Parts: sequence; C-alpha cells; structure tokens
Amino acid sequence: MKNLRCFFLPLLILGTGMFVIACSNDENEELTKDEVVVDNDIPLNYNNLSVSYQLLNKDSIPVRSFKEGENIVFQLKITNNRDSAISLPLIPDIIGDDAFMVYTSDGKVIGKPWKSFSIITARHPRLQVQHSLTFEIPWLEGTVKPDLCFSEWGNQPPLAKGSYYTQFPIALDMNSDRKVLCRKEFVVK
Repeated sequence: MKNLRCFFLPLLILGTGMFVIACSNDENEELTKDEVVVDNDIPLNYNNLSVSYQLLNKDSIPVRSFKEGENIVFQLKITNNRDSAISLPLIPDIIGDDAFMVYTSDGKVIGKPWKSFSIITARHPRLQVQHSLTFEIPWLEGTVKPDLCFSEWGNQPPLAKGSYYTQFPIALDMNSDRKVLCRKEFVVK
C-alpha cells in the first residue's frame, strides 16, 4: 500500500503542476495578443478604459442596417474608468489614418468619411475620471465631434445596397504597441 502511495502522490503532484502551467500559459497568450476586437454592442473594458464603437442612424440610435442614401454616423467612445485622470496618445496616434474605414463584405476599400486631421490634434487628450472622449463623424453630411479634430469630413457618395464592414485599430496606451480593433458589420438596403 505504501508503494502505491509513493507512486500516485508524485503522479498527482506532476498532473496538478502541468494543469497549472497549462492554465497560466492560456492566460499569458490572452494578455500578449496584439489586438482586442470590439464588435458587439457592449463596450469593451480595456485597461480600465471602456471602448464603444457604434454606427448611428439619423436619430442617433445605434443600428447595423441602413436605407440606401441614409447618412451613417460613426461613433467611437473611450471612457476613463480608472481612479485618476489619464493622458491618452495624440489623437492621430489613437485612431490612425484608417479610422472609420469602410469596406465591402469581400474586403474592397470604399473609403473613409474624413480626409485629414486638423492642427488641434497635436496634443495629448487628458481624460478625467468617468469622462469620455467621443469621436462622431458622418458619412454624408453633418457635424463632427470633437469639432476641430478633422479638417475635412463627410461629402462621401451614398453607399449602394450591399453588405459592408468598418474596421480600424486604435492605440490607447503610449507605452505599448497593443491595439484595440474596432469593427462593425452593417448592411445598406
């Protein structure tokens, strides 16, 4: 009986150790991914920042289906859920040159609803506790938030009937290359 315990006890310890190592490796893989995807209607909590990406209709309601010729407003909202204020990267570094880019469902580039950043973007936005930085930009026409962020926007041709997606990475940490991928699939009927 003692020989059996001597055999099973090391086997049990070895098995437990392998299980713990396997679980910790899964967690580390999750933490080292380059991108985290936001593609649902629930904001993503990333590093104590809430990230929400929505497509709004003319009534400012988040939807994924639009009528042909209807304006689409792209909204990206970053909320500080930390215990203190933070400085974010420069606005062009946060959203990048491909912000709000639209593609057909098979990956053909349609375009983006803006042409260039304005000079005001050359500063680090400071985000107070429970405050948000919200970007809103229309596809066809309308106002943009934050104003003065983009120097030219809208005036794109209406999207034809079909399936589309919008996708672009955002950077929220000045000390990391890790990105949050904002993606929404939508249809124009």
